[in-house]
Amino acid sequence: MPSSWRSRTRALDLLVQESAGYPFFVQKYASAVWNEHRNGKITRHDAEATIPGVRKLVEKTLYGGAFAGLTAREIVVALAVANLGPGAHAIGVVAKSLGTTSDTLGSIRSNLIKKDILFVPSIATFSGIAMT
Repeated sequence: MPSSWRSRTRALDLLVQESAGYPFFVQKYASAVWNEHRNGKITRHDAEATIPGVRKLVEKTLYGGAFAGLTAREIVVALAVANLGPGAHAIGVVAKSLGTTSDTLGSIRSNLIKKDILFVPSIATFSGIAMT
């Protein structure tokens, strides 16, 4: 395989990984790398250069409006939940990650549910956090 093809393949692999295959993300990354490329060749360097800007754009597009109406404490809690990663997390784990107790998160949890930032997918859970 010619080196130019390997470079394009590495660029494509990186963009596929970053977009996780979601069509909206694929479009954003593809558009950005197309605008970034030079000399008719898309390189891994072009792909790497576009990632921070596209991430920021996607985060602002998807979450900017939702986070605009949150208090500072609500943002801290929502980010703590997100930083724990996928899956269910006990509210005590969230509280511990913030250096506080479960009791202090009750009203914030309720507000985040009302504002559609967190959700209750099943009994005793919310936004992936298991209530224990």
